[in-house]
Amino acid sequence: MNILLQRLKLILFSFEHFGALNLIASKTMFSSSYPERRIMGKKDIAQHDYFSNPRRFADLWNGLAFKGEQVIKWEDLKDMDSTQTYSKNTIALEKTADLIKKWTSKGQELAILLAENQETVDYSLGVRIMFEQALSYHAQVMETKRKNSSIQKQSNVETDKSVTSRKLSSGEYLYRFRKEDHIKPVAAIALYWGTEE
Repeated sequence: MNILLQRLKLILFSFEHFGALNLIASKTMFSSSYPERRIMGKKDIAQHDYFSNPRRFADLWNGLAFKGEQVIKWEDLKDMDSTQTYSKNTIALEKTADLIKKWTSKGQELAILLAENQETVDYSLGVRIMFEQALSYHAQVMETKRKNSSIQKQSNVETDKSVTSRKLSSGEYLYRFRKEDHIKPVAAIALYWGTEE
């Protein structure tokens, strides 16, 4: 399991520092369809349907990220809502990922995997992918905060004894994110299907 996480960390490092890693043997990887909100074309629908199959999605990731080694098992992939949102005060954002799946193994969540299908060149694709990753990280943090809020309320109502095994620091109490809380890595790949070089 440690080797898997080390490889995934290497992939994430590459994404974080280079915007997107050219994991496919394509002359051009950076691409997108503009504008963001559009009705999916026939090619997009076909590509989405093809890689929605968990066996194909696992093969895609194993082939590109793990050099063909069968690291990700299709049975360990769980569908996720592809629409990611953020809202605060007067700002509201929504982004729909082409494909997003949660990778679990033996009951433990390992990572969130994104795949973007692209037909036209977009040199800013790395930024779009980082935006999707940020929204996914934000959703994980908010879910953890919701869980911790209910634990805090439960411990205050039931007894003086805290549900947690130790006293929370002021920052942990205020922000509802404890030292032992973790978020899962979010990795992404882009598949360029266009003919432009």
